[in-house]
Amino acid sequence: MLNYLYLALHTGNPYIRPIANVTAVAGTTVVVHCRVAGYPITLIRWLKNSLTLPLNIRQTVLSNGTMIIRDVTKRPDEGLYSCRASNNQGIMATKMFHLTVQIPPEIAPFSNVTLTQGERTQLLCTVNRGDTPMNITWYKDGEDIPPGHGIQIHYTEFSSTLGIADASVSHEGSYTCEAQNHAASATFTGYLTVNGKLI
Repeated sequence: MLNYLYLALHTGNPYIRPIANVTAVAGTTVVVHCRVAGYPITLIRWLKNSLTLPLNIRQTVLSNGTMIIRDVTKRPDEGLYSCRASNNQGIMATKMFHLTVQIPPEIAPFSNVTLTQGERTQLLCTVNRGDTPMNITWYKDGEDIPPGHGIQIHYTEFSSTLGIADASVSHEGSYTCEAQNHAASATFTGYLTVNGKLI
């Protein structure tokens, strides 16, 4: 009777627990576990687009069903993956999940600016990398810039221009552009110097 119970608990067709979809930031490491039940399990393997992993040196598949992807990238890593477990009778179980790779923003550097009072300038903040939608915000000396004060800010989908039409000493200071998307945020700071008018 005891032997019968042991066999009943340790035999059975392969079964894989559901695998949740994964969202990762580009450049990070993704670890996904394929948890398999049933006995005996003779093979556990991972596939993407019908190709058995690993496909490159960044991918590792462990014998316990764990898949590791290092330095994950949107292409070619994003997509649908499947884990398959089979026994010696050829009975197979499959579970799938989708990997989404998000690209964080990257701001193109802009130069410091030196003006004389009364001159005009524009600071251009361009986000040259990163998923949209993108939220771009300007700060002066680490603080929000209130409306008015001779500063105009315009936005596009992935850039923003801060314009000053009539520079004064009050405009002098550090200007920080912050870009934020679902993956992360990035900042870049430039300095505006305003000199007095020459007599």
